[in-house]
Amino acid sequence: MDLNYFGNYAAAGVSDSYLRNFPQFDKFLFGSNSAKSWHDSLQFGIRKSTATYNLRAYYTWSKSLDTTSSDGSDI
Repeated sequence: MDLNYFGNYAAAGVSDSYLRNFPQFDKFLFGSNSAKSWHDSLQFGIRKSTATYNLRAYYTWSKSLDTTSSDGSDI
């Protein structure tokens, strides 16, 4: 990438995108899918019914773990 002489293109009458197709991008970032993640959950429910009432209670516990943070940096 031409980072030194890019400012001179307009003065020479050359379009910004003549040598660089996307001049607004000056970095190349590479990502991979090498991260791992786990999700554990426990669901529990109980139900009691009679002729006059119904009682239901449910509880869910969950936990998520991963090897990469949400901003993409390694932990």
